[in-house]
Formats: sequence, C-alpha cells, structure tokens
Amino acid sequence: MNAIKLFFKTVKDKNIEINKIHRLKRAKVLPNVLSKEEIKLILNAHSNIKHKTMPSLIYSCGLRRSELLNLKPTDIDSKRGIVIICQSKGKKDRIAPLSPKILEMLREYYIGYKPKTWLFEGQNHGESYSEKSLQSALKQALEKT
Repeated sequence: MNAIKLFFKTVKDKNIEINKIHRLKRAKVLPNVLSKEEIKLILNAHSNIKHKTMPSLIYSCGLRRSELLNLKPTDIDSKRGIVIICQSKGKKDRIAPLSPKILEMLREYYIGYKPKTWLFEGQNHGESYSEKSLQSALKQALEKT
C-alpha cells in the first residue's frame, strides 16, 4: 500500500485516496505448538553440554538467537536469578528470569568450557559462537526427534 502511495506521490505527482484501494486480508492460521514431551526431546537431543545449554537457555528465557550469541558471562546474575540482555531488538536492554535448572546447567557448562569474552564462544577463543553453527545445532536437534 505504501509503495503504491509513494509511486503516485513521487512519479505521477498525485495524491490518491487510500480508502478506495481494496486491501487483501491475510489468512489467520493457528501456530504449531509443541507438547512438553516434544520440547524435552529437542532439548535433550544433544549429548554435548554446550549444544544442550544453548537451546535450553533460548527456550527458558525467551531469547532471540542474536541475544543468546551476544551474552557475556557477566550477563548472568545467579544471585538474583536473571539474565541481563543488553542492546537487543530496538537497542533496548531487558531482563529475563533464569530458572534454577538452567542455572545449574550453565554452571556445568562454565566449568567445562571456561568462556572468557562471550558466554558461548566459537572454536577460536575470544570469538562469539556463529549464528550458522547455532542454527545447524538446533536443526540437528529437531531432526533427532
């Protein structure tokens, strides 16, 4: 609609009445909701603690992929049970609750990997885990279920 309006305003130098243009209605489709058992299968599909912790943290805290990959070890506040997400969508900071089970998983992961800069580091220390690697790990977890 905005493209048509812009075209007539800039190219044809005419203002058009938007009310006279018929808008298409989108189909309302229900989302596909997974059961608790399916979620558990997906989260437990990997034996690697790193690949198990990442989707668990995404699911439990409601994080976006980029928010997870930009987390630093200092963003986990274990005393208050929260995750501090800095400069996420819309350049806004926010706080997400952290469950005790996920906190224990994060502690186990931290002991095993000892991340320095990023909470989830890639193969090279100091580099963030790549989005493609995370996506392929999540895809593999879905295929195993």
